[in-house]
Formats: sequence, structure tokens, C-alpha cells
Amino acid sequence: MDKAKLPQTLNSIGKAFFVKYLRAAQADYTNVTIAKAIAEESNYTVGSCRMRISKIRAILRAELARDALTLVVNSQVEPDTRLSAIKQLHDHL
Repeated sequence: MDKAKLPQTLNSIGKAFFVKYLRAAQADYTNVTIAKAIAEESNYTVGSCRMRISKIRAILRAELARDALTLVVNSQVEPDTRLSAIKQLHDHL
């Protein structure tokens, strides 16, 4: 994962999904465990959640989470998504 691919990756994850589940992706659980928990509370499939969590973790490994949150803040997203991204930026992840 490099910074040039970040906007495309963030769009494939979904900005709202990224912001909502960033903390979960930082937890010490497998992708499958996190995906199953998300799928139970949402309309996403387990497979879709696994792919998204995997991509979030790639962003985390590349140390691009702050850049991703900044992209979300500067995007056309729902106000609650923007506010959550701002809070996470201020919490320094």
C-alpha cells in the first residue's frame, strides 16, 4: 500500500465503513472474527467485511491511517462520518 493508491483503496472500502470500523481493525482479532461481528450488525456479507478489514489493516500497516482520515474529512460524506473522522484524528488513533 502506498500513498498514491490510498484514495482508490479508501473508495473501495467505503469511507463511512473505514471510519466506523477503524478501531475494530486495530484490535487483536482475526479478520474473520471481526468480519463476522460486523456482518451480524449490518447488511454486509462476511466476505465483503473480510476484504474491507484486510484493506483497512493494509492502510494501518503502511501508517496511512491519518492520511486516510484526512481524506475522509475533506470528502463529501455524511456529517456524522466527518465528525467521527475528526474525532479520531484528534485522538491520534
